[in-house]
Amino acid sequence: MNANLLVWKTGRESIARLLSRYSCEQLNRIPPGFSNHAVWNLGHLIVVQQSLVYGLSGLEPRVPGRLHELYKPGTHPGEPLDLEGIEELKTLLLTTVETTFADFEQGVFRSFKSLTTGRGFHLETLEDALAFNNFHEGLHTGTLVALTRFL
Repeated sequence: MNANLLVWKTGRESIARLLSRYSCEQLNRIPPGFSNHAVWNLGHLIVVQQSLVYGLSGLEPRVPGRLHELYKPGTHPGEPLDLEGIEELKTLLLTTVETTFADFEQGVFRSFKSLTTGRGFHLETLEDALAFNNFHEGLHTGTLVALTRFL
């Protein structure tokens, strides 16, 4: 199995365990000194992975399109998300891993459009996108851990 996918899966499982400890209200709280909350970070991770892996491969994302506008880079938290919305994101956090693994195994990723990220990483291949996604999710995992210290 692809090492980048395995690292990603382990990271996502860790995030799911972390977030399971907090209420809807806590996950929607923006502590002083922060510009977003756990819910936004959760949605952002899902949307960015889909954009990097599926979008740059010329494929439709495997998540509802409305999430892209809410959580793409450059967005900020809007209205608090209710319990149903948070549960949807928590589910997608793990089901997108399963879907990506299956799609990878079935060979659906056949092409890739290169991109240089805002952080200066040049992504030439799907492997580059998977590695960068792990870096990106690591940054946001650190943010999530920091946020939970104030919940």
